[in-house]
Amino acid sequence: MTLRPLAALALVLACTRTAANHEELGDRLYAQGQYADALAEYQLGLKASPSSAPLHAKTAAAAAHLSDFEMSVAEYRALSAEDRSRTEEAADGLERVLRGALAAGERGAVAAAVRALREIAGRRPAGGNLLLITHGSVVFPLTGIQPAPAELVVLTPESEGRFRVAGRLTP
Repeated sequence: MTLRPLAALALVLACTRTAANHEELGDRLYAQGQYADALAEYQLGLKASPSSAPLHAKTAAAAAHLSDFEMSVAEYRALSAEDRSRTEEAADGLERVLRGALAAGERGAVAAAVRALREIAGRRPAGGNLLLITHGSVVFPLTGIQPAPAELVVLTPESEGRFRVAGRLTP
């Protein structure tokens, strides 16, 4: 009689998915273009492993594909916080989110992406500087400067997400 409860417990444990299982299933769904289902799997993975930088990155990307820009911003922020070596990746993702939110006319998401970019760009990645190569539509909300085509704007981060223009180079 004691074997039945043990067998039931073993069955429950065998059916319980780990964060890695959710990530793997999410990756397959994402590759098939099933972004909503992939997002759900990545979120389940994050419940099991909330500090997983790879899961934050994948959740952000899936959310962006679904035009859930606010979630994508939050996940790119979490990615940068969890793994400073991936700050540049988070900033690149935030730039894509910002452009998508601008195109969709989602002002709240635009503001959230700009705030996150200010926060992340002001944070130096472990062992180096952060280099963002971006469009004027991203530089303008961060600095108030509308660069000319092919113009380079060099910024120095200051406190509270502000930047000082260190220089400008025109072709």
